[in-house]
Amino acid sequence: MRCKYCNEKCVTDFCGDDCRSEYESYNALVKKYGKILLLIVLGPIALLIPGFIFGYFALFMAAWFFIAAIAMMVLPFCNTHTVEMVGVKRSITLARWAGVFLIVMGLFLLLIHVLIS
Repeated sequence: MRCKYCNEKCVTDFCGDDCRSEYESYNALVKKYGKILLLIVLGPIALLIPGFIFGYFALFMAAWFFIAAIAMMVLPFCNTHTVEMVGVKRSITLARWAGVFLIVMGLFLLLIHVLIS
């Protein structure tokens, strides 16, 4: 059996009280802010409509990437399957790296937009 927080081998669900408290605080944050994260990530997709209309699609897409990246870094929540596979501690790290990847993609789109225009 592995610890639900740090994914280390242990006899019970958690390897200690610290891991249990961190896991419970993470679940409380997910319950409190999980839907807000979804709204922050999916809401700015509406930015793509003006991008099509005004012809600045790459610019508006880069803005969506930056908004989603900041949301992923501030609220680093992963789906339950990822949390079960790697533990909460590592899934937080993966979510923050996903935010960094989104920033790089946004910068790449801005570079393409500058080179094309």
